[in-house]
Amino acid sequence: MKRKILLLAILSAGFYVKSTAQTGVIPNGGLNTWTNFFFTYDEPNGWATSNQYKALDISNPVTVFKTTDKFEGGFAAKIETKPMNTAPAEQFDTLGYLICGSVDFSTAEIKGFPYSERPDRLEFYYKYAPVSEDEGGVYVSLTKWDNTTGTRITVAEGGAAFTDNVSPYILNEAILGYNTDDVPDSASIIFLSSNFLFGTPQVGSVLFVDNVSFQGQATVTGIKNAPIEQIQQPVAYPNPSSTEINFRASKNATRITTAHFGGSTQATIHLVNGQGKLDTSNLPAGIYFYQIFMEDEPTPFLGKFVVVR
Repeated sequence: MKRKILLLAILSAGFYVKSTAQTGVIPNGGLNTWTNFFFTYDEPNGWATSNQYKALDISNPVTVFKTTDKFEGGFAAKIETKPMNTAPAEQFDTLGYLICGSVDFSTAEIKGFPYSERPDRLEFYYKYAPVSEDEGGVYVSLTKWDNTTGTRITVAEGGAAFTDNVSPYILNEAILGYNTDDVPDSASIIFLSSNFLFGTPQVGSVLFVDNVSFQGQATVTGIKNAPIEQIQQPVAYPNPSSTEINFRASKNATRITTAHFGGSTQATIHLVNGQGKLDTSNLPAGIYFYQIFMEDEPTPFLGKFVVVR
């Protein structure tokens, strides 16, 4: 079965990446340890899920399940897109997610877990049963608190999108693009059964995830100022930003669309020779995701930037 891997160029400033052997540790990465809540649903230890919506409204459905339909070990996670009866925002009313870390919906902040290594990729086993043209995915971010600016900077980001019907389990990876040579202090990982940011989530799409781990060790050399012909992954900088975001991508990149993680604020930027800018001075503070559309490439790249005030 055809496997599509989308290397998400979610970079604040781009770098080439090489690797040597090293393994990072993710809390309960095998998804084998779960805790039952109120005899109603199970949560994987060290992870947060869209089951937390039941705290808003007990009638909200269970969307993440402990399952013995796994790749190996005792259990895996099954994530299913379902409509919510009560949601913190319209944008989050139909979804299913699994996060190593947590989400603060009041600030649209994705909070991670302590992590201080520099892997070059995230590996995981998955299978996917999308409804219609739905798209699932994974996003991973390594960050570090900057005492000078009082903000959390992005050290590295990456991800993968799932569009094909995949079964049985196969190995997939999210390549990490490094923005700085800093050592991170935190990491966050998000699996989605549907794309609720840019697409229309399809009720019934199901994503299975098992054996999540960081692999490799990254070394970097900067390419923010490299010739456009040398850019292998899109670049968005500075990140975080308060006034302006610069985008650099390959020459066949045509346009970018952005969406606010906590609301409906969107914009479209048309690229010239793979380059463009977005004025962020009037945008609400928070997390924004962006898609970069390429000529002759049906699946766009996905990235993230943060606006601060």
